[in-house]
Amino acid sequence: MNIKLTRKETEQKLHKDLIIRASAQIFAEKGYEKTTLDEVAQLAEFSKGSLYNYFENKEDLFLTTLEEGIIKLIEEMKKVEEGNIKVVDKIKSVLEIMISYFHNDNLFSKHRAFFQMLVNEKRVMACQASDEFLTRMQQMHKKMSQYFVNIFQNGIDSHELKNGSAQSYAEIFLGIIHHYVFLVNVGFIDFNSDKSEQIFDVFFNGVKSK
Repeated sequence: MNIKLTRKETEQKLHKDLIIRASAQIFAEKGYEKTTLDEVAQLAEFSKGSLYNYFENKEDLFLTTLEEGIIKLIEEMKKVEEGNIKVVDKIKSVLEIMISYFHNDNLFSKHRAFFQMLVNEKRVMACQASDEFLTRMQQMHKKMSQYFVNIFQNGIDSHELKNGSAQSYAEIFLGIIHHYVFLVNVGFIDFNSDKSEQIFDVFFNGVKSK
């Protein structure tokens, strides 16, 4: 059921989205430690004080920006589940969505800022590891992992995949994909069907000679 927003709520959502867009760009370009709320406010064309109407502090802004990006990515990936296709084909489609999301224009503009924030998150966690920070980062990781756990578990239940831990399958696959997305975004490799097929062949069939 769609909930109709009031004019004020619509305006607040628009303002928040603009701040998040600016936040992603600044955090990606300068890193967490060097980013200031003044810079974010200036890019978003708001006063610094107005940022506190939506976010408690810089940490809250950083985490909310990541959370918004992950939510939107998962929403895109879930569209694949609507089709009645094999698990392997489903995961291939998800990979294409992930590459496109991080590599092409999206909510976070041409700077691929959201991806860059993800790349830097481990360093940020080491420097700014408050309980709130760690908890929210863990929740984001769990949400992304659970999406893939569900897909792999469906494959195990349907006997498309051999018995095993869907959690382990998801963690290993995500590790491969994160590295692959990184290489595409820094320009080391191009995304094409041949490389995609190689990834899936290695993951699902292994490299051992039959």
